Parts: sequence; C-alpha cells; structure tokens
Amino acid sequence: MGPTGITYTGSTGIQGPMGPQGPPNGPTGPTGMTGPTGGAVSSSSIVIASYATGAIANAVAASNATVTYISQTSIPTAAKGKTGVLMAYFDMQTSGAAFISNTAFDYVVAIDGSNIGYGPIQRARYTQTVSSPNMIGSNGFTLGTGGLTPLTPMSIPVAISAGASMFQIGIANSTSAFGLSAGVAASSNSNTTVNNTATNYTVPSTANGSNVVGVFIYAWGGGGGTWNGNCVGGGGGFVSGFYSCAPGTVLAVIGAQAAAGNAATGGSFNVSGSVNGGLAGVFLGSLAASNAICVAGGGGPAGSQNTDVVNGGAGGYPAGAPPYSSMFNVSSTVVTGGTQTSGGISFSNGVRGSQLSPGYSVYGHMYGGNGWYGGGAGLHSNFLSNGCGGAGGSSYIGNVNGATGGIGFTSGASFANGTTLLQTGPSNVPPGGITSPFFPGGTIGYGSNSYNNGNGGAVVIVPAVGTFGPVSVGVDARLVVI
Repeated sequence: MGPTGITYTGSTGIQGPMGPQGPPNGPTGPTGMTGPTGGAVSSSSIVIASYATGAIANAVAASNATVTYISQTSIPTAAKGKTGVLMAYFDMQTSGAAFISNTAFDYVVAIDGSNIGYGPIQRARYTQTVSSPNMIGSNGFTLGTGGLTPLTPMSIPVAISAGASMFQIGIANSTSAFGLSAGVAASSNSNTTVNNTATNYTVPSTANGSNVVGVFIYAWGGGGGTWNGNCVGGGGGFVSGFYSCAPGTVLAVIGAQAAAGNAATGGSFNVSGSVNGGLAGVFLGSLAASNAICVAGGGGPAGSQNTDVVNGGAGGYPAGAPPYSSMFNVSSTVVTGGTQTSGGISFSNGVRGSQLSPGYSVYGHMYGGNGWYGGGAGLHSNFLSNGCGGAGGSSYIGNVNGATGGIGFTSGASFANGTTLLQTGPSNVPPGGITSPFFPGGTIGYGSNSYNNGNGGAVVIVPAVGTFGPVSVGVDARLVVI
C-alpha cells in the first residue's frame, strides 16, 4: 500500500444573512370587569342656633377689657366631634334709647371660652355709623363698619371637639354699656347748673319721687377773648349724653371759669388782656383724664394787629378749629386745634397743647383753648401766617375716634361745635348747642370781641329716673360638614 497523502483543511465560508424578526407582542388579553359606581360627595348642615331674639346673657360694661358673652348656646350632640365651616350671624336691638352713632366694640366667636377666629387677634371691630334701635345689621343691611348681613355671615373653619359644650358670641372694649339702656327719662325741675365755676355733684337717690339711675349731662366750653377789638375769639364746643351711675356717686364738675388762671376750674388764663376759653366737663370723683365722662372744648383767643383780622378757632369734636383770617379767608396751618389723641401745635417754639391743658406761647402773649386736648397758641402778630391767633380745644364723649383713657358717656352722646367767625367786622360768636332747652343763656360759651374779657362755660346735670330695659341679641349659627 502506498503512503497516505497530505490532508488539507479549507477556509471557513462567509456568514449567511440574518433571518426575519418574530412577531413583536403576544395576543391581547380579555377585557376586565367594570368596577362599582363611586359614592356621591356628601355634606350636611347642623343647626347650632336658630335666629330668635332674646335678652343678652350678660350686661356689658363700658370699656370692658375682658370679653363679655352676650349669647351662649348649647352645642347639639350632632355637631360634636365634627369638622366643617361654621356660619354665624348676630345682631342686637333695643326698645329704649337708640344705639348712637360711633358706638363701637370688638366681637368674637368662641367655643367654651376659646376664640375660634384666625390670626393673632381673633376678633373684629364694629363701629355703628347711624343712630338706630338696631345694631350690626337690620333688614338685610349693615348699620356700620365691620357689620354683618344674613347673606354675609362669618365663615370660620372649625373642628368641634367631642366634649364641646357652649357656642358663644362675646364683645369687648365697648364704648357703651349694654343691657341698661331703655326706659330712662330726665327728671323735670331737678336741674343743677354749674356756671363759670367748679364744684362736686352727688347723684341723688330720688328725684320727684322716682329712683335715680344716672344723669343726663349738658356741657358748654368757654368762649375765647380777644386782644384787639377788630377780631373775636372762638365759640366753645358742646357735648351731651347719659351716664349710668348709682345714687351717691360723686362727680367733679368743671364749669369753665373765665380767666381764672387755674387748671382746676377749666384752664382759662388772661395774658396781656387776651383770654382763652376753658374746658367744661364732668369727671368721676376728681379732675383727671382717666376719670373723664365728657369734656366740652373751649374756644381759642383772637389776636391781630390792624393789618389782618384773625379770629380765634372754635372748640369742638373731634377736633378744635384753627384760627381764621376773615380778611384773607384762610385757616391757619401753623397753629392747630386739639384732637382726640394730641394737643394742637403752637407757633414757633411755643408749648404744644396737651391733655386737659392748653398750648402756650413762650413769648407770653397767648394760650390756646383748653379741652380734652388743648389747642395750640400763637402770637399777637400782623398776619395769620406769622402765627397770629389761638386754636380751639377738642371735646370728648367717649373712647371713639381714636380717643383712649377716659370713661365716656354710657349712651346718647351728641356734640356740636362752636363758631369760628369767617367774615370781617367783629361780633360775638355763639357756642355749639345753643338750641338745647338746657342752655343757660346769656353769654355762656360765646366768643368775645372785648379786650381783657372772655366768656365762661357751664354744665347742666339732670337726674335720670325710671327702670332699665335689656338689650336683645339674635343669633343664627350652623355647622356645614363636608
């Protein structure tokens, strides 16, 4: 056998093409079953208080710093442990003397003494803007700022605990007392007039055989005088109102004694023949701003040379008037009247008016009219723009319009400003309130055009007799649970 031949291996051939791609997805599964229909959104309204009027739960004192609850309603079992939105409305009524304009208070909504409002204060301020036997709202309309209507109630998100007991409406910092405002009348032929002097008055227990429950007060500030017969001082302001107090209460009565040179008799001074108008007012116990029940501001003195005719500014509320040039028909901007919160500006480096004290010219020529805050003082100069004339002092009726620190009338406060002469040719000018049947007459409160002369003021006190009737409150409240 012959030898085996040599073996050879051939090269690998090229790779063949890729086969086609398979199907991308599997078959579709069957349709699932339809789920159950969802439940409807549910809500409910739980009545906490149905609107009905009734006597307020607690009498409210004036200037009450602590909240007094005027309505308290038991929380129904259905509302306990629920969360929702509390919708609440309330208003107040009286069958007696109307609630006066500018009566104000803070109101709160609470559960068991804890406020349920939001924010750091958790209360709202209401101020009555009309005189009415209704308060907060009436016939679908608000009666003041911060009021409510049936279509605009308070809306407060709230969680009521399971142990909650009482739903409450409360008020604080009231300018008037509530609960004691009806059925009171002035006692006839029992007036006491304090004219151009100062004295104490003790509230009697009876008048004309009826029990005394307080006093009606009418006060006229003193009129300003003049340094020059070509011009006239401002007329005094007027205030009146009712103050509830017990028999035996001692009232300090200041009748604005003209030119007395004494703060205790009204703060009227005669300087170089020019007399400023003093304040007239009534204070509980003694003369102090914190004891003030009411103050009628005095008129500022006039003062000019023959070049201009500058008349004194009148006393008034909420501010005394500045002096006025009847020659140029313009009021002073450099001497201003007292306001509810500050004394009037005196000219140049004069002393500004302050509480129960008039402003003063350092040159010794003039005082401003005195009042709750005294008016600023000017000079006996040639022109109004040079600081000529004195301004009126402000009156006070209670802790409203920015005033703080006094007591104020209980109810029925009113006021009228004195007169600032706006034309040339001097003539005495009347105070406010001269149409009151209690105005003592004569020159009380009149601005004077006589050198070295001013006119004093007066206070008339009339005992109030009768019985008090309650103030009523109506509340509507419901919890909307969603």
